[in-house]
Amino acid sequence: MKIPEQSFLDRRSNGVPVSEYLDRQLLIQFYHPQFGPDILLKKILVVGIGGNGSHLALALTRMGFAEVALVDKDTVSPSNLTRQVLYTKSDVGRLKTDAAADFLRGQSICSEIKVHTMDVLVERQRFLNLVRQADFVFSVVDQLNVTFFVTAACLKAMKPMCSGGTFVVGGFGTTAVMQRPEGQPCLACNLLSKEPPADWIRFYSTFSDDRPEETGELDLSKVAAYDGVIKLPTRDPSTYITASTGSNLMIALMINWMMGNYVNERLIFNLLNFYFDKDLVALNPHCPLCSHENNGE
Repeated sequence: MKIPEQSFLDRRSNGVPVSEYLDRQLLIQFYHPQFGPDILLKKILVVGIGGNGSHLALALTRMGFAEVALVDKDTVSPSNLTRQVLYTKSDVGRLKTDAAADFLRGQSICSEIKVHTMDVLVERQRFLNLVRQADFVFSVVDQLNVTFFVTAACLKAMKPMCSGGTFVVGGFGTTAVMQRPEGQPCLACNLLSKEPPADWIRFYSTFSDDRPEETGELDLSKVAAYDGVIKLPTRDPSTYITASTGSNLMIALMINWMMGNYVNERLIFNLLNFYFDKDLVALNPHCPLCSHENNGE
């Protein structure tokens, strides 16, 4: 049995040792030794605290991970409340990061809650630094171009990540998929149905705040045109149980990874008919992010 630094379990919250709060969870290691308390020393970054992201943030906090860092730029709207677990009616109009921080700090047993109100496509270097500081990243954003950008950041920083969310058709289906630090395959291998132009790839895989479009090195009309092709609906069906189920699938993938089991399959679950499936995540030899040919190998 691996025991982390003693101060972690002996630390007190409201006068109670952390080990008492985590008692039932710590029992798992007697059945699965790889699930030792040292796993909880990890720093987790959640990008997007909407439906899936809010459930992820709450679960990670209640499980006792050392640091739960959240990234978002949006404010709470009334339609968020049926599925986004961190917010109440009094939070409508507030920044999600502010409302989430208030809620999670009241829920935390031993986790440090950090929030970053930012547009990752504007503060690119700052975001890459956050990825580098994390042990694991969840990307739960609602547009494919931002998912591609977060994927590229995790590959550059060599960090494992997980992504997923509600199917845009129906509202009861959810999916989750894992990416190793080195990719091969990575999320971008099968993310886009149509090959993007080179300018689009470069725009969404550049991390300097001095970006090439500002020097005229990119044709932004091509970037905008492809964004229009892959844009997902901003108002799509979803519900609480779909978001909570999806977040649990993603955490399960992360726990498997931390226990030494890499699951190279996309998990698919439909709550309406209890259909469950797993699809092998195939390596795309022409992937714009992780293929050998695009890495000069």
